[in-house]
Amino acid sequence: MRSKVKRPRRVLMAGLVLILTVWVLTQLCYVLFDRELPSNVERSLYEVVNLNMRMLEGATQRASKASTSADWNDWKINAYAASFAHKRLIQAVGANRLPELPALQQIEEYVTIAQISGDKPLSEAEQKVAAEAAGLVAQICQKYEGIMNGNGQLITSKVEELVLVEKQLQHMLKLLVPGAK
Repeated sequence: MRSKVKRPRRVLMAGLVLILTVWVLTQLCYVLFDRELPSNVERSLYEVVNLNMRMLEGATQRASKASTSADWNDWKINAYAASFAHKRLIQAVGANRLPELPALQQIEEYVTIAQISGDKPLSEAEQKVAAEAAGLVAQICQKYEGIMNGNGQLITSKVEELVLVEKQLQHMLKLLVPGAK
């Protein structure tokens, strides 16, 4: 009588082991052979960067209306966040497909230099720089929004347009930040 009870348990256990083995092998195949995953990850990371760029755009608009250097903290933090996220996207898609955006780091440097002596009223020249930067950052954000399609593929022509606008901002900041790259 005991052997009859053990037999269904053995069959049940063998069935469970078989089902778990098939499930594990299926999951392993998805991980090893599913080529759609990287573009989804790249697309998700792109959306994070795009959000950071939009936040930078808003912070730059507010910085253009600021009256003291302390009011630029948000601008500096958002420039750092956008730069950091963009560098992670470069790592994901490859440096040969997406260039760095040095102007983002230059914004950080410019704000840091303006804040070195503490909270002070902004000069007319500093306010003018922020206003000009606001226009260029808005253009950069507009271009950034179009560099990747829905399938996670970079659009080369849009990347080139982004680089051209970013170089304008970079050039303007390079004139103002001593020793800028």
